Amino acid sequence: MLPTPPPPLVVDLKSWVSEWAREFKLTDLKVPLAGEQLSRHLAEFDVRFPEDYIELLRDADGLVINNDHVVFGTSDIYDISLAGGQFVLIAEVNHSCGTQGSIGVKAGAKDGELYFLSHEGGASETLGISFRRAVESVCCLT
Repeated sequence: MLPTPPPPLVVDLKSWVSEWAREFKLTDLKVPLAGEQLSRHLAEFDVRFPEDYIELLRDADGLVINNDHVVFGTSDIYDISLAGGQFVLIAEVNHSCGTQGSIGVKAGAKDGELYFLSHEGGASETLGISFRRAVESVCCLT
């Protein structure tokens, strides 16, 4: 008799992300890293990530909202140098309302301030320290 395969890994949304799951179409949810593994990975970047982004990563290691917007999991986070400085990018916005760009934190920043970086160029726009509010605002979800 063949051994029974282990059950599939499931993403269990416990934080505010469960509200997003009720309001929006969430796809490509990945199983989150274990607590210590998540902390170690985030510590590789010289920034303070917004607390609600970390809460999201505890629920899912990345996801896609409404087939348009990508919230990066830990292996997708990257840094980029622009005229306005160096940023660590944590989400990509591609929306039919015309907004296209990235959401990130300024490298070296310890305040968790988020920025919108348009693909069209120009100055970065501050979005506050709430990842949830920033995504809902920039992605035309509100």
